[in-house]
Amino acid sequence: MKSKFKISKLFILLGIILLIACNSKTEKTNLEIENSVFTTINYDGDAIEFKDSALYFPGDVITLYLINVGKFKDSKDGYSNIEMDVEIKNPKKEIIYSEKSLVEKEGKIKLTNNIAGNLYANWESVRGLNAGEYSFTIIVHDKNAKTKTETTKYFYLKEQME
Repeated sequence: MKSKFKISKLFILLGIILLIACNSKTEKTNLEIENSVFTTINYDGDAIEFKDSALYFPGDVITLYLINVGKFKDSKDGYSNIEMDVEIKNPKKEIIYSEKSLVEKEGKIKLTNNIAGNLYANWESVRGLNAGEYSFTIIVHDKNAKTKTETTKYFYLKEQME
């Protein structure tokens, strides 16, 4: 009889755990990037021009612009907490540039519908880089939900004619 009692207690305990798990409310956040494009930013007028191609020359500033990133989870005070990392790889797939925590304090903001309409990162390529296909990766973190998403776009550096 003792063994049946232990098994019954085990099933009751498992049932209680399952009931609690099914009834607990968890806020699901789906952090996604709707689109990403290369841009040219005119810093005088703060104008953004989308590029038709991903062709650059060594020394150019390369900007990857993210459109409609979200949904971010709000903290108890109603603020989203965004962070971004950037990684650039050369044609040999070697990391030639990496920067973490680009946003820091500026990432704690109130968003409409928990969507960041635009986020971007710049990288100034340097003269002397080999021509070829490079990758530009932005990783966006939702620090409140402890989730992240990323996008990678490819661009080409062309040899500059002297």
